[in-house]
Amino acid sequence: MKSLNEYLTESKKQYDLRIKMAIPLGETIDSSIDDKMDVFLKRYSPASISSARKLMTQTNPLEFANQGTAIDVYIVDAKLNLPVAPHILQQQLVEYLSIPEYKLKVRNLEDPLNELDEPEDESPKEAIMGTDYSGDEAKNNSRYYGGEYNVDFLKGLESRKFEYASSDSDGAGSAPEIGETTEGNKTSPLSGHNSIPNPSKMSGVNKQTARK
Repeated sequence: MKSLNEYLTESKKQYDLRIKMAIPLGETIDSSIDDKMDVFLKRYSPASISSARKLMTQTNPLEFANQGTAIDVYIVDAKLNLPVAPHILQQQLVEYLSIPEYKLKVRNLEDPLNELDEPEDESPKEAIMGTDYSGDEAKNNSRYYGGEYNVDFLKGLESRKFEYASSDSDGAGSAPEIGETTEGNKTSPLSGHNSIPNPSKMSGVNKQTARK
């Protein structure tokens, strides 16, 4: 059975904070920064304090954008047992370390901005080109290109050519050629049965004209 102290220890809330420091590119951080952090953070009963580590070099870091691009960012993660607001701890560290406020930031570790701090995965990536495929991908690798596809494509064009030729021959003679006219009278488009005389076949019909 757990003792009262163990229950109190387990139920105790801890506060995770991240301290960020901007250092001009080419310079190194104070070699005693870890000792200074240990001494200062003792007032908040720290459970753990990480060593200062440099982030992967970034172009124009978001939280230090006003300093240009020639800077490195170092971070220190601390887990504290006593509460303290990030902006309060930031001001205290600025005074304790005697550095400008625009070169130091403190945020909760769960702050979304901290996601930009983590370096990208540097594990080796597998090459895409030259990869051997298996299954359906391997079976259909020449479906849309290559000699076999070209042969099938030409056969398809040839078959369509014959289809069009046969359809044209079946419909030959059904329509009069240019310049030809059908003989006989035509059916009226209005009634469908009235006979319309062909003017070219009319003879002996008096033609009226407006000219006198």
